[in-house]
Amino acid sequence: TIPALAAAVAEAGGVLLDQRFDRATTSALVACCDAFVSLHRSEGFGLSIAEAMALGKPCIATGWSGNMEFMTPSNSYPVGFRLVTLERDFGPYAAGERWADPDVQDAARWMRHVVDRPDEARRRAETAAADIAREHGPEVAGGAIVARLRLLEHGRLARGLLGLGPAAGGLRDRVRRLLGRRAG
Repeated sequence: TIPALAAAVAEAGGVLLDQRFDRATTSALVACCDAFVSLHRSEGFGLSIAEAMALGKPCIATGWSGNMEFMTPSNSYPVGFRLVTLERDFGPYAAGERWADPDVQDAARWMRHVVDRPDEARRRAETAAADIAREHGPEVAGGAIVARLRLLEHGRLARGLLGLGPAAGGLRDRVRRLLGRRAG
């Protein structure tokens, strides 16, 4: 229950935040935290984890789901888990689907590790920030967008040349300008 959780958090010297925050407040909280913990059961990409890693925060998160595309033992603290098959529908998850049940003791061990070994946690967090910048930073995302636009432009022009549909000259010209080519 929330009261029991609040009491346990207070006993440990913490504060339980049990309300929704706007984006700016959430970002400010992440920016000032000592470590970011996400004991999720199923995560899409893991944007909040990636953002905390980009800020150089030690990240402790369930070692399951989309976040494992960028979390590694050298840049973060993946938490052990066991897969659980849902016996009933639960929110957007249907009976029969699987999700992770994070190992709370493993998470506690990693949290204690981050507190007891701040220099190692800082180095791991610095590795995380560099990894996120290299693999998912604005330049990488922008490059992926440009590559996709070029692919779309090529397909649209090919369809127009083959008589498979309009070449959409106005859009083609805008894409070419965006890509730094002369329209014509």
